Amino acid sequence: GDRVGGVVNITSRSGYGNGFHSQFNINNQTASGRVNIPVSKRSALQAAFRKTYYNKLGVLQKKAAEDYNTYFNFGDLNCKYSGYTKNGGTYYLSLLGSNDAFTEYLDKDQDDKTYLTDTEQGKIQRGGALFYGKKWKKGGLTNTTLAYSSLESTFLNHSDFKDIAKGIDSNTYNSTANGIAELSLKTEHHFPTNKTHGLRIGGGFIQNTSTFYQDSTKQILKFSADEISRVNAYVMDNFTLTPSIT
Repeated sequence: GDRVGGVVNITSRSGYGNGFHSQFNINNQTASGRVNIPVSKRSALQAAFRKTYYNKLGVLQKKAAEDYNTYFNFGDLNCKYSGYTKNGGTYYLSLLGSNDAFTEYLDKDQDDKTYLTDTEQGKIQRGGALFYGKKWKKGGLTNTTLAYSSLESTFLNHSDFKDIAKGIDSNTYNSTANGIAELSLKTEHHFPTNKTHGLRIGGGFIQNTSTFYQDSTKQILKFSADEISRVNAYVMDNFTLTPSIT
């Protein structure tokens, strides 16, 4: 797709229309795979995934009076339909989703004391891009992309401590959620180049949103949501004086 996370420009591979292709990998921690399915002579559907699993061959060490567990879960899936037209234009629709979760649990008893804590962390990412590139008869090229990406991060912690001898019974709770998203429409036109000029013009619309949520036993509930939109345009000319000076 276009951009995921706002800082990385990802260009995925195009599909193969000449036949079915697949590739799978597996080890003691991760499984992954990719398939390519021709839809027509000029288009193909691709799908790729990754899935992790933690410590399937190991043995967790536990004490008689203590229960401690951790859980990891990560997986992502990318689907892309791409092809080209009779006139040489190219297009694709790419969709991406991922989920990353971590859980930690501790339940400890010692004498008259009990300590319980539960922590959960998660990240969910979604993205998609629709692209079309048109080749003009006189040699120009116009690329247009509509893209969306989002990232949601959550954190939850709960703890409980009891001391029967001292009459202590306390608990804490903290929950936060933070999300960012970007929606953009961009277009760029490349004019036919010559020995001295490589002119291109472009423009676009970008909308960014962010949300924040927090709730805990020691702090009042907080929630905020912000949004900003902007329009841009540019003209660039790659002017070449000599083969070594541009």
